[in-house]
Amino acid sequence: MGWTNRDNNQAFLDQRVVMVLNPSLSIPNMLRQERPEDYHENAATIEFPRNILGGTLVIPASATRAVVFREGGNPALAKEFVRFLVEDGWLAHWLDFSRDRMLPPMRRLIDSPFWLDPSDPHRMRSAIQTLTQPQAYSWWGLSRDQERRFDLAEPPIMRTAVHRVAAEGWSAERAADEAIARIKEILAE
Repeated sequence: MGWTNRDNNQAFLDQRVVMVLNPSLSIPNMLRQERPEDYHENAATIEFPRNILGGTLVIPASATRAVVFREGGNPALAKEFVRFLVEDGWLAHWLDFSRDRMLPPMRRLIDSPFWLDPSDPHRMRSAIQTLTQPQAYSWWGLSRDQERRFDLAEPPIMRTAVHRVAAEGWSAERAADEAIARIKEILAE
């Protein structure tokens, strides 16, 4: 049996370890609900550490994607719902109301009183770090081992697609088609 994120959180909450890497707000949220004094007085969300050369470490992050299946029951309505969440700002309200453990997926949503409240010892620091530190996202929706096959591809798939659009003037569709074709090649190997 391995050590999971839940084990990481539980060890901290049980006071068996004094520090954990936790890129979400799951630990502070649990403290706020069950031990408010610890939330405000006895736990700290600190700056992300520096690397061995004193430089900035990349914050591990993830991007949650919405998928609408063409063959689903009502794809037009599903697309309309996704647009409603994103365009009308309801995603920000959902995060505020639910007191979710994750920061908003769009930078402009972080710039709100809920996330930048200086009286909260954890949310504001997390928001500032997210806004100022480089982040590494998993773009593929695969496990890290599976994803490595794409990272090691020559030429690099995502970097090549971005370069094609930004530097070579390709359309996003053309660059995406090339990237998808390369991914299919790798998966067929």
